[in-house]
Amino acid sequence: MTTRAALLALLALLVLPACGRKGPPVAPEVRVPMPPTTLAATVRAGEIALTWRNPTRRADGSRLRDLDAVTLWRVADQGAGAAKPAILSGDRVVGYTRVAVIRLASPAPAVVDRNQVQYVDRADLNDGARYTYVVTATDFQDRTSAPSPRLSVVYITAPKPPTSLRGEAGERRARLAWDPPAELVDGRPLSGTIRYDVLRASSPDAVPAAITKAPIAEREYSDTNLENDQTYYYSARAVRNVEGVLLEDHF
Repeated sequence: MTTRAALLALLALLVLPACGRKGPPVAPEVRVPMPPTTLAATVRAGEIALTWRNPTRRADGSRLRDLDAVTLWRVADQGAGAAKPAILSGDRVVGYTRVAVIRLASPAPAVVDRNQVQYVDRADLNDGARYTYVVTATDFQDRTSAPSPRLSVVYITAPKPPTSLRGEAGERRARLAWDPPAELVDGRPLSGTIRYDVLRASSPDAVPAAITKAPIAEREYSDTNLENDQTYYYSARAVRNVEGVLLEDHF
């Protein structure tokens, strides 16, 4: 009995490692998250507001269920020639400065709505400088995605807000008008193309939302299909366009 028991134990020891192999090994790089997408930016007074979409898949096409954090990277230059390439080395982007690490469990000061992220960069922005951004994603296994496509933004001075906003209530509508900004926020005269967004809120404390689909050239707007006997709160925002760069006042 003793000899047979020893033999069975030896067979189990030899067989068990082979039984654990269920298929060929998977290369680590195919399990990394896909990079974030749709990186976009709007320049405002004293800040660059960025948005992007977090990944929901891995590089092998499988669902990404354990996304831990996304990291925003930036490099600054004077805008001559092509922007610096974004090359990942380990968990860093070579030559780029880490602006923010946004943990999905506690994303503040970023705002995360499902897979959409908003972050405002206010760190050491210089007029006329070009800032190139990328974003990387990291899962709970510390596997980091490739950088997102680069986005380059020239930081240029924003306009001051429009002045003398006024409104007239009508039958299920409100007619609004305003005057253009007097100057840029640094006191220089206006230049570039000025357009306007109209925003509306349901209370003085609510965050206003744009009701114009795109910035308009006119300095007046009619908001229709409103409810009678209800109060609406409006604001107008100036948008400056300089060589394709949009700059909003920070009302």
